[in-house]
Amino acid sequence: MNFYCKKLTQVDGSEVKKIYLAVGWADENCDCEILNLLAEKSTVFVGAFDSTSNQMIGMGRVLSDGISDACIQDVAVLPEYRHQGIGKAIIEMLVAECLAKGIDWIQLIASPDGKKLYESCGFEIMSDHVPMKFKVKK
Repeated sequence: MNFYCKKLTQVDGSEVKKIYLAVGWADENCDCEILNLLAEKSTVFVGAFDSTSNQMIGMGRVLSDGISDACIQDVAVLPEYRHQGIGKAIIEMLVAECLAKGIDWIQLIASPDGKKLYESCGFEIMSDHVPMKFKVKK
């Protein structure tokens, strides 16, 4: 399977929605207008595309202060395209973009299924830190 990755500053929210739906991050009511802004508002946004159809098949992005810290977010590949090196290519491109900007504190939160992939890209578990999320009271 041939694919390519490229940095994007604009994205079609419907393409992102397709990926979000496939990985369980959204439902059919997801607002494409908000997803249209992901590339524009991210420090770096990388899309992966099928070389034959030019369809977006994967994505990932970086949020950063642009100086010292960065967080990789939303790395996802459509299920039918997994295990072909696409996720790794996305991560490597995101990391290279951070390093080119002099940003070397690069973090992420991995799912149990993604742990092996991220480790193969040079990430390691921070045994002295605990990821936390703010719980909104409803």
